[in-house]
Amino acid sequence: MEIYSRATSQVYGFVVLFFAWFSLFASLFLSTGITSFSLLTGIIIARLILLTGLGSTFLFITDRKKRDTLFFLSLLVLFVSNYLIELLQDIPYYHIELLLLLLTISIYSHLKVFLFYFCINIIFFILLYFLGPKTSDIKFNVFITLVGGTLGLYTHLNRKHLKKLLNRIEVKQVEQNKELEQQIEFENIISEISASVIYLPASELDWTIDLILETVGSYEKVERCYVFTYEDHKDHLALTYHWSLENSVLGLKSGDRFELSSFPYIEQQIQSGQMIIAVKPSDFPKQLRKELDQITGNDINSMLMAPLFYSNRVTGFFGFDSSQIREEGWSERTMNLINVIGQIIMTAIERKRSANVIQMNDIRFSELARSIKQVFFLANRDFSSMIYISPPFENIWEIPTKSIYHDPYVWKERIHPADKEQLNFVLKEDVLAGESFDIECRLLFDKGRIKWIRMSAFPVADDEDTVYRYSGIIEDITEEKSISLRLAEARSYESDVSARIQQTLLLTTIDSQLEGVDLDVMSIPSQSVDGDFFDFYRMNDHILDFVLADVMGKGIAAALTGAAAKNSFNRSRLDLSIAHSGIPKPEDIVSKTDLYVSKELIDIGKFLTLYYVRIDSKRHSLDFVDCGHTSIIHYCGQSQSCWIIKGVNMPMGFTVGQEYKQFRLPLRKGDMYFLYSDGISEAVNSEGELFGEERLIHIIRSHADKSATEIAQLVKDLSFSYAYEGFKDDVTCIAFKPLWEDNTEYWNRSFPYSSESIRDIRDFSQEFLDDILKDLINDDNKAAIILAINEAVANIMEHSKPKDTSFGIQMEMGLEEDWFFIRMTYIGDEFNWLDYPEPDVTTYQDSGYGLHLIQTIMDSAIYYPGEKGQYRICLSKNLRQD
Repeated sequence: MEIYSRATSQVYGFVVLFFAWFSLFASLFLSTGITSFSLLTGIIIARLILLTGLGSTFLFITDRKKRDTLFFLSLLVLFVSNYLIELLQDIPYYHIELLLLLLTISIYSHLKVFLFYFCINIIFFILLYFLGPKTSDIKFNVFITLVGGTLGLYTHLNRKHLKKLLNRIEVKQVEQNKELEQQIEFENIISEISASVIYLPASELDWTIDLILETVGSYEKVERCYVFTYEDHKDHLALTYHWSLENSVLGLKSGDRFELSSFPYIEQQIQSGQMIIAVKPSDFPKQLRKELDQITGNDINSMLMAPLFYSNRVTGFFGFDSSQIREEGWSERTMNLINVIGQIIMTAIERKRSANVIQMNDIRFSELARSIKQVFFLANRDFSSMIYISPPFENIWEIPTKSIYHDPYVWKERIHPADKEQLNFVLKEDVLAGESFDIECRLLFDKGRIKWIRMSAFPVADDEDTVYRYSGIIEDITEEKSISLRLAEARSYESDVSARIQQTLLLTTIDSQLEGVDLDVMSIPSQSVDGDFFDFYRMNDHILDFVLADVMGKGIAAALTGAAAKNSFNRSRLDLSIAHSGIPKPEDIVSKTDLYVSKELIDIGKFLTLYYVRIDSKRHSLDFVDCGHTSIIHYCGQSQSCWIIKGVNMPMGFTVGQEYKQFRLPLRKGDMYFLYSDGISEAVNSEGELFGEERLIHIIRSHADKSATEIAQLVKDLSFSYAYEGFKDDVTCIAFKPLWEDNTEYWNRSFPYSSESIRDIRDFSQEFLDDILKDLINDDNKAAIILAINEAVANIMEHSKPKDTSFGIQMEMGLEEDWFFIRMTYIGDEFNWLDYPEPDVTTYQDSGYGLHLIQTIMDSAIYYPGEKGQYRICLSKNLRQD
């Protein structure tokens, strides 16, 4: 109610201020033959001062009684001043004040205020009839008063519905802002947790995991968090980490162990990869309640438990619970959180285990190196007989040493079948060439048991440098290989978890489709983690924004940089929406984000390419900001050809505070737009050839009749089959097609490619402005637009020399809801006049002013190439300012 009262007072204030200045301009510029100028001027100035003071006061009060008293005074000032002005001079503007004031009062004030002003105006007209000038249009003013009174009374009686509508809008906006704030907080938590785990040494992981559990528990408002892992070959469950509120102690301590056979229900759910979800007591099966009593007690009324994985096997579970009933249930965000945080914790646990194994094995390895005897051998030139082999051979091969003297090839029988080919190649090539060799291979024993050996051999030559025998060393490296394999598994798992983080933080889904638009997104992570990301923002029921971006570099650092940038876009939208109480422009959102991230990007030596795109199904428009990303491919249904669209900005992170330029294009049924990451165009085949943009254009043009989902899938399949050894970079593409019925009236005409056509194009454009736009813009704006069109055509004639003039210049104009566009298509030489520098107005230049005029007059002016040597210029202008 306080918000509504303040808004009402502000409306009153602005109305009173409006009429304070309106009376001044109307009286001075609409009156003729003023006979008492000094007295009339005095009345107007007095009215101006009084109403300005009263109107300004409204902006600082919310008390209803004070507001109504001030408004009574304002009405009396209006009544007295208008009466005196009408007596002195008949000025035909008073009926406008009547109608607007009556409607304003009816919506925002008491019925008594409305009736007071209605009656006082009737008295005013009676006085004017008897005392005022006979030229006053009394009947017309009485008619206006009655019409305004009737409309105002109807509006007043129904204003409760208006208040309810305003309150619903306010509540919806608050809910949207709350949801966005929660999403930002969620992403911040995951970013901070993943960064802390990734970069901390293993010795500091214990207290970090404790802090993670406390952070997650506080965020989800639960009483306890815990991590259980398998031990003793999955025979036992152990409490590895836990956290709880002071008044809700878990009753256990880290390291407590339980026999797994005591938890059949939990074991079955976790091993099947299922989450255990309960939001109220009735959700707990009897068996589950019995098992939980052993772990957490019997005071649980809601819980969420998720399995933990390592190397594609279940290793335990992560869960939290509360004695409170979860009325709102567990949200999808919470389920994502427990899965991602669980895998991050599991990564930390395995890192710690690997570090412990390495530390223990370093000690054991040192002792082993001092105690184990290597195998020394002497063999003849071609290894067809063994001259000598030391006794440790028997410990490694597990066969009698003397057996090798009877059968010189018996040692080969232990070589793993998969390694024999490599060994035979070395014996054939290196030994015959008299060269030394070093090889690692496996020995295979019963029941699949394996040992790793390293065999190093060196040629022995006589006085004439002729190799006549080989000497060498064989050592058991099984322990060393085991450690290396364990580290490789840990690194691989960490990479898998990083990919999960990337999927959660960087790659989102479309919350809801925009009516009238067929849109789909397809993303395939590469073999490594990098900073590609995209996000969708539903601004209202007819506007959908999305961002598609790529951070330079790969690895976890690039992924976290991308997550921070994505989070900054959310912050920018929220800040601008709150500050301006409306939908901010794409260029303002990108500029605000630039302030958040560019300096940090420069400091760490990274940059960000991106597209920020807005689809408006009501205005039939596409607005975008391009920061050095790959092109937008636009299939035009009218010309049945593709166009390559790019903006003008540098990647974000090249410099701080660059001016971002927003462009607009019309959306028509039959068109399709395709945005993609460079992982598609830079896919490489076995010959080293790139997939390229030309192949992509051919696919889109040939299958333009398919749905957005089919196009995205087709591009994915064809580019993947083309790529040798798979994609080396993340692959993301977004395709969308307008589906609405196009009721726009288009004006199309073709003009010859000659200087004489400039006048014909100007006349055609003037006819369009006069006929279609009519009174939507004034004559000065029409003249400026004609000048911009004239300059664009002149630049085409001057800079684009066509080899074939038969195509001419194709003109198309159209009016959408509150903006219009002009498109010029021609064949000629490439000349991107958007890159042409603006002229220095302080010095004289012989060219460049026309291009500057075009960009100054029009809200958007963009140049882009098509197929078969065609180029297109699209100019657009808003008929109202957002």
